[in-house]
Amino acid sequence: MASPQLPSAPAVDDHDDGEYQLDDDEDDEAYAPQSRASRRRRRSAATTRPRKKAKVVDEKQADPPKRSRRKAGMLAPLITSMPLEILFEILSNLLPIDLLHLSWTNKAFRGILLRRSSIVIWEAARAQVPDLPECPADLNEVQYANLVFGTHCHECGKPNVRKVEWALRMRLCEKCRETMLGRIPFGEYDIQSCLSKATTTLKRHRNSPMYALYYRPHIDEALEQRNALEGAHRTMWELRRKIAVCETKQHAIRCELWWNDTTDKRATQLEECREKRLHAIEERLIDLGWGEELQYHSLAQNPHVRQPKELTDRIWQNIRDPLVLWLTELRKQRLKVDKFNVLLQKYLGYLRGQKPSCEVFPTIEQLADLEIIKPLWVNDSLVVDPESFSDIVERLPEIVQSWRDSIDARFAALVPTSSKRRNQASPKDILSLATTVFITTESKREAFFYPDMLHHEEFNGKRLNYAMWYIGEYKLYDDTRVPCGDPPEFMFEFDVERSSTAKELLRAAGLNARTTTWSDMDRLDARFACLGCATSKRAWVMSWRKALDHSRKCTPRVPSKNIENPWYCLSIEERKRIRGLELNQRLKNPFLDFTFFLDDDLIDEENDDPFDDDYLENFVCTPERDFGFGRDEPQRMWSCNHCRDVSPQRCLFEMEELKLHLNSKHNVSKPVEGTDYMDDPNGRVVGPRPVPYLLKRLGIPS
Repeated sequence: MASPQLPSAPAVDDHDDGEYQLDDDEDDEAYAPQSRASRRRRRSAATTRPRKKAKVVDEKQADPPKRSRRKAGMLAPLITSMPLEILFEILSNLLPIDLLHLSWTNKAFRGILLRRSSIVIWEAARAQVPDLPECPADLNEVQYANLVFGTHCHECGKPNVRKVEWALRMRLCEKCRETMLGRIPFGEYDIQSCLSKATTTLKRHRNSPMYALYYRPHIDEALEQRNALEGAHRTMWELRRKIAVCETKQHAIRCELWWNDTTDKRATQLEECREKRLHAIEERLIDLGWGEELQYHSLAQNPHVRQPKELTDRIWQNIRDPLVLWLTELRKQRLKVDKFNVLLQKYLGYLRGQKPSCEVFPTIEQLADLEIIKPLWVNDSLVVDPESFSDIVERLPEIVQSWRDSIDARFAALVPTSSKRRNQASPKDILSLATTVFITTESKREAFFYPDMLHHEEFNGKRLNYAMWYIGEYKLYDDTRVPCGDPPEFMFEFDVERSSTAKELLRAAGLNARTTTWSDMDRLDARFACLGCATSKRAWVMSWRKALDHSRKCTPRVPSKNIENPWYCLSIEERKRIRGLELNQRLKNPFLDFTFFLDDDLIDEENDDPFDDDYLENFVCTPERDFGFGRDEPQRMWSCNHCRDVSPQRCLFEMEELKLHLNSKHNVSKPVEGTDYMDDPNGRVVGPRPVPYLLKRLGIPS
């Protein structure tokens, strides 16, 4: 079998044996490099083109021709004049890869190495490779050397191809492997025993079987030869092909084992060279005074160190300054981490000494970013002194309160109030109003109120943890886990749309928008009917928090009607009835969305009041349409005030889990809300699902 031609390889003789054909012809033209590019250049040069007239230049003004500094043709006379016995003796001590490179050098070497009389040179070179299997019968020595030691794709000539298809006697790159390898055509599966199989397999789907692939030219050639024979000739041909495939497979297995063993040995040699270089560099760095720093950092991954080359004086002079600069930066970073860890331990001790409450404390990242604390651990001081933070620890209550005031002022600055109002009221008074609603700049879906938003994950950057059996603790930082020192990005903005809805709700309830807080609205627990999307007979009734979300997706059914206030506040008696319907619905269908078609065409003409007492008591909605109320009612979650601030995660519990946690971890048998635990805003229920209600029961004309 012939090896495919390499585009970058030298010339090909006009024989059927392929590129590396040994021949007695010593004509230099037979060994001239003939790549595709050179053939195109010769063809383009052979075409007739009209030549431009040469300019007449005066001989006195003409510049003398420039001479090339390169001396050409010095190697060929030396080789041809050398006795062949001496030349063959020299070449016999080379490796096959060296002979390949020489054959690609020029025509003189190629003419000598590709003679049939030079077969002894290739055999002697192959014998110097330990444990290399013998040359197979279907390849000559040059082809075998190119298969084993070459690095080019045998189809396209792409370099650095490491994958060898030993059974196919070729190297194929990824692209050629996809195009040149394929399956046997349908109905011709009886020929697969006559073909060598590639090690590459094809898997169409996750659970589909692995398909064997073959070299497409081999498939076409085998089919053509088999179809040309009949009877006993076809039987003998198939028998010879099966024997050849079996021998090729056995030889390919030996080559694969030799290749893996050689690769492992080479990897071991390279690793030994790297270790030797590493130890030599460490000894020289210790002499320069970097021994203490080497105890904290490893040089193994440094690009100047992890090279399989022997360390010489010249190489050391080139890499010494970069290594010293790298170690200097690592030392600065290590000292910064050590000082940050001291600050972390001091701050955790302060937090553990505080009584449990719902007060907000800055995270360690937020504390470390303060102007009064950041210079203590960011500066390039070479001393890590725990006493340097003693003054900060004593001032931590003052620092925490100052941080809270700055956060309040930052949020209050987002509220669009008049300057007179801002001067008269404090930031907390402005932020606690029911009309002061915030959203995140990314999602803009959930409404936030002060100070609940200070406990939210969008503000403190803590990841939510719902596993009650694992409460994370802060771990000291190291060189692989460096603190950034930057708090989470401030991602809140004032929600104008929900704020205007809150004003409409307060006006409907008869409350003052300048004094009513969101906690007042929660205690009132009023119910509001949306007249904007109501039909002629019924409307949605919901809590005030649910109304804020509903206003974003509410679409008036009759845009032409003029409604002064789209919200109607229900009376105390009506609220009791609505709460009963909400509870009835939650108990009967806790997982369905509380939505329903409010179209008039759904009313039965025979029943004047489909929403009578009996129907409402047994009412079960269907998830027909989403009006912005949410699919599933979220589970209400709680957080522990004892370990909320000392944990890097935000741990949320259900009530039963919270009681078990407080009793087992903190020895609190009778927890008190607001002291031992809090209703966490990360898992707070926005409100019960809205319910449909008849307008005539509200006293509103249809």
